[in-house]
Amino acid sequence: MPKMNGLTKRVRSKPFRPKGYGGGAYSAGASPSNIAATASRQASAAATNKLPTRALDEVMSILVSVQWDCWRFMLPAKPLLDLDVAVVSHGDLDHWHQNFWEKDLLLVPWWLRIPDRFSCLKNIYPVGSTASVGQLEFKVLGKTMLEAALHRKVDTHAYWWLVRNKRRNVSTLFVGDLDLSDVDALQEFINHYSRRCNIRCLLLPSFGGVMGHGARTPAELQRSVQNIVQKLKGELGIAVGSLPHPVNAGWADFTATRI
Repeated sequence: MPKMNGLTKRVRSKPFRPKGYGGGAYSAGASPSNIAATASRQASAAATNKLPTRALDEVMSILVSVQWDCWRFMLPAKPLLDLDVAVVSHGDLDHWHQNFWEKDLLLVPWWLRIPDRFSCLKNIYPVGSTASVGQLEFKVLGKTMLEAALHRKVDTHAYWWLVRNKRRNVSTLFVGDLDLSDVDALQEFINHYSRRCNIRCLLLPSFGGVMGHGARTPAELQRSVQNIVQKLKGELGIAVGSLPHPVNAGWADFTATRI
């Protein structure tokens, strides 16, 4: 873990509420009618995934408490943090947002190279293992940790984050981007650790036709993500949230808004 600076000391001792921050559950500019319709539709979709009501509420509370790269979730849930927090999965600029300058905390992996245009940010909280912010624990999963967990070589496109409600011991796994080769590693990790870490929700990018990311055809990565989602929902009952990259996905229980 990095040494605590003045910012991290303040976070751990007494969280503060930033000016004009209403809790972070809804993205700016969303109309009340759209918010209500989206929230109702997504809550109903998650309920059909057979998540117990209490677990559903706890998952949604985690989702609305954080900005995930450049995405937010609009859900009828109470945030668990008084801080305006974002968590970053990797250095690709399309996952960084100008509102990072306004955040109270920007959690980034310790080893990540910050993009040049954001190098002067003063709110960065580098995380080498775990960080505790209010009711949430953020655990970064990098190459070394994943290789130790899976007992094989792993080189993921992005860092993964396991975000846990400390009081309820419910976790969400955030995968902000992935290559085709990451899909098998993700399946292995969840098969081995979903119960141990009480992972009740997985956040994944939803792709359209995309080349790159190790895919040989435009639809290959899209199909691979859809297949793993169907397995996880069917076999483990894990709720899945999509991060449109750039398209929405029919398999999602929750769909984030790109802000």
